[in-house]
Amino acid sequence: MVRYADLVEETATYADGVFTLGGARDARRTFAASGFVDDDRVFVRAQGADGTWEVFFAEYAAGTLMRLDVLASSVGGDAVAFAAEVVVACVRPAVSGVAVGWPGMPPAAVDGGVAIGPNAAAAAAGVAVGYEAAAGVEGGVAIGQGVKAWAPFMTSLPSGVFVLPGEQTFTNAGTPSAYILLPFSWGDYWVGGSIIGEIRIVARNDSGGSWFGTARAAVDVDTGYVTLVGGSPTVDVIDGSGGAGLSATIAAGLGGIVVNVISTTGDWEWACHMIGTGLMWVGS
Repeated sequence: MVRYADLVEETATYADGVFTLGGARDARRTFAASGFVDDDRVFVRAQGADGTWEVFFAEYAAGTLMRLDVLASSVGGDAVAFAAEVVVACVRPAVSGVAVGWPGMPPAAVDGGVAIGPNAAAAAAGVAVGYEAAAGVEGGVAIGQGVKAWAPFMTSLPSGVFVLPGEQTFTNAGTPSAYILLPFSWGDYWVGGSIIGEIRIVARNDSGGSWFGTARAAVDVDTGYVTLVGGSPTVDVIDGSGGAGLSATIAAGLGGIVVNVISTTGDWEWACHMIGTGLMWVGS
């Protein structure tokens, strides 16, 4: 397990990626006396008398620290070949660490880190907790009131079809039936970001007729307002053998993408969804 402890600082000698511990410095504790046991993982800072230093992730075993990964160093992030006795200490590094703030002093954590407090900000794959917290792109999570989080997706958006305001079955030939995909606002909450994907529309009637159309679309959303990049896409009919007189249009609408299907040949049932990739975030 990854273990932390306060006031842990020892002298050590270095050889081939292994630091052999030599005892606690004045008013400090050894790793062993602080509860570390074999196979524990720990973040360590090593510092030489010549000013060289390194922050690394290590495995503790039988009075030694074996370097597993270098996080930062005085030689551009590479491993340091310490030539003399060094001082090693248990630390919480800035990289993949935890940042705790205070009112008026928002914390910020780097990639993979955790930020806690008002207006907390975490970078990619991080977690931000607090009022108006913000998590970075690519897998971030934000928890609290008025938060903003980014997350990648590749899915049918949303899970199901949203109706606005027509019905799934339309009975009057020539009257369009409208669906809205990707609802970008719910009450006081809105989303933003961008998507590139494919809208798929499928229709059928009681006589066994079928119709299938697709359209490639690029969508930008800013605080709930939707823009179709490059204008409204053309719906390409893939299978229209049973759907003569059926047509579809796609446009940006208030809070989402509006898909209209019009029939001049009778009654049809239809549904649509979008499969895409992109980055979206949620705010209020």
